[in-house]
Amino acid sequence: MSTTPALGESAGLVATGLGLLILLGSLRRPNPHALQLMLLFVVLILPISIYDLSFSTRIGFVTMSFIAIPVLLFSGFVLSQSTGDTPYLQIYERVFLYIAVPSFIVFVIVAIRPDIAYLFPEYTYRETTHRTAFILNVVMNPDPVIRNAGFASEPGFYQLLVNVALYARLRRLGRPDRICGFYLLVVLSTVSTAGIAVALFLVSTKFDVRYRLLLIALIVIFFGATQEFLLGQYESKIANDAVFGPRFMPSVSAFYFFLDNPLGIGSVEYTLIYQQYDLGSWDSYTQIAMRYGLPGLLGFAVLLGSLGRRYPALLGVFILSFITSPIWFLPAISAFYFPSGRNERATVGTPS
Repeated sequence: MSTTPALGESAGLVATGLGLLILLGSLRRPNPHALQLMLLFVVLILPISIYDLSFSTRIGFVTMSFIAIPVLLFSGFVLSQSTGDTPYLQIYERVFLYIAVPSFIVFVIVAIRPDIAYLFPEYTYRETTHRTAFILNVVMNPDPVIRNAGFASEPGFYQLLVNVALYARLRRLGRPDRICGFYLLVVLSTVSTAGIAVALFLVSTKFDVRYRLLLIALIVIFFGATQEFLLGQYESKIANDAVFGPRFMPSVSAFYFFLDNPLGIGSVEYTLIYQQYDLGSWDSYTQIAMRYGLPGLLGFAVLLGSLGRRYPALLGVFILSFITSPIWFLPAISAFYFPSGRNERATVGTPS
């Protein structure tokens, strides 16, 4: 519910809130370390949150993000503590697979017959038009863009969800299987540069030598197609200023703005000025820096440190993916920051 924009912002928050209430009803005693992490982050962002509330009472509530972001992060904490003795990572992969398979089937149908997308309900997200079958969202530009966004807001976000599932399965089994191959195929269908880089990172760290040699052999055999694909990615995502500039330059502007405002300006003031100063960055790091400043970055670093101690390779997946997506606080993602289940290390197939 928290990953799809198809419901709209208000309905999505209501649905997430209902989910939070359900989870609270099944919540057992939380892991002490997880509770400490959550409280530490709340304490660190509390001053800027009070500033946001004060600002909103004076000028009116122009945005609810200063409330929504902490609530969604807290929802991730509750989600991580609601899985009983089973680590959240294992449950995540099982649930994701049940959604990813029918979603991919619908994507293949739309890829073959793009006109079918016009039968889906329409919605607007970040000034772009989309069509949705709920388990599959299609970007329109104005015709259907044949990139697999799954049930997420965009392909760049969906690739992270897929790669996390790939990592979870590799960790549980200790070796790749057909489902891992399916996940790799879904990542390729997103045509996400970051997603493909993350998948290659997982292949290089989690696959044994035999599978790495097989991958190298396939790249050599299909060198022409691989070269054409990589050049296409470079030309469409980097060399094409119409695509690269609007994503890269706001992050640069946001970084310099943060240097002038190291304690952050809050979500309310950010909402009021980001268009004027071209601060609408697409990465998680500058978004945290502008909204919460150094205290927020410190809290985020502590959360990532907790993730890295338990799942080192998954930390690499998140760090790479957060460069292109400001999704660090969504429950499906933030739940990984907090220790969950019992004997988390002992229930998996590989050490990292």
